[in-house]
Amino acid sequence: MIANCSHRPRIAFIFNYITPYRVTFFEKLCTCPDYEWLVIHGTKVKNDGRPAYQGPINFPNRRLKFVELKAGPFSIRWHKGIMKSIREWKPDVVITLGIPSILTNWLAITWAHRYGAKTITWHSGWESQSSNKFILPIKHFILKKYLSSVDSILVYSTKGSTYLSSLDNRLAKKITICYNGLEISTLSNNEDAYLNKAKLLRDQLQLNNKKIFLYVGGIALEKQVSLLLKAFQQLSNQENLILWIVGDGPGLPEIQKMVEILKLGQVKIWGRVTKDVDVIFAAADYFILPGIGGLALNQALFWKLPCVVSEADGTEKDLVFENQTGFYFAPNDFNSLHFAMEKCLGLSDQQRVDFGNAGRNLILHRSNVDKMIETFVSKIFDVLNEDNSSSSESNK
Repeated sequence: MIANCSHRPRIAFIFNYITPYRVTFFEKLCTCPDYEWLVIHGTKVKNDGRPAYQGPINFPNRRLKFVELKAGPFSIRWHKGIMKSIREWKPDVVITLGIPSILTNWLAITWAHRYGAKTITWHSGWESQSSNKFILPIKHFILKKYLSSVDSILVYSTKGSTYLSSLDNRLAKKITICYNGLEISTLSNNEDAYLNKAKLLRDQLQLNNKKIFLYVGGIALEKQVSLLLKAFQQLSNQENLILWIVGDGPGLPEIQKMVEILKLGQVKIWGRVTKDVDVIFAAADYFILPGIGGLALNQALFWKLPCVVSEADGTEKDLVFENQTGFYFAPNDFNSLHFAMEKCLGLSDQQRVDFGNAGRNLILHRSNVDKMIETFVSKIFDVLNEDNSSSSESNK
């Protein structure tokens, strides 16, 4: 183990770039007094509908240039100067994202092995599945090698744990589910204010007798917003229905054009909303996730919205339960999506309340930032003490 005169183990958390929804996670994690923390992260240039955080950072961090290149069907990424930062910090635990295409993650893990540091990787448990039958086995082989090289794996969801274990059943003993979560402290503290603003918004837009379907997320091909528009078109003859689309990304012009072509006057495209997006959630009646995504489901469930989803990022199976917190539809099938939206409209007022309460309870008691931090801190303790535990077991 690395000599550390501070007596507190040092944790290096290597992240690609800081997103707005991860800021409070790092702020709270880095206040744990048992460890010294350093978050090493990159900057982001590419607009893919997932903006990087632009505000002040109030946790120990080091910003490096993050480079991304495409090589055919593969992506290659790295942090410039990562090894200099690692050697200077001399961490006792290195935490990486479970993304093998970040080449500098491999270097940081190799350094940890050489100098006796422990390694944890944080994987979503989901990845896009290439239609090329030759590419997917290569990706699986690389991912399996990567996951086999670390001491412990944290994964977003039950489905994600099953997926990673299927790559190699020996990985199962390394895996701990860390339910991907939302920061709810601010939402809970300001709930009444958000609800009042939401009522005012509906009043201003004269929507009090309308039912609002909501999508919030990036606007890109894999998000399947066009599928949502096709499904909504089949409902658009009902004058009391509205569809709100909140988000930005490379596919936004195409979606705007599609709305015009289909003459969907009941669709409002908000674009990117950086402040008070929770007012929009609180003003809506139902949430639709037509393609990949994740934390927007958490946000919708906090605001007690029944959710419609297909295959997202794996977390949906821990959040959306058929006829309890929402409904499922068949992937890439707008008729099936339309049918699921009809199910939402068929809910009674009491069923809406029951769905809302069930969804809110999942977020309050399991899928939130505070629970995530408990899991991270517990796992860090475990990997730092596993050698002692092994010695104790062998001496019994």
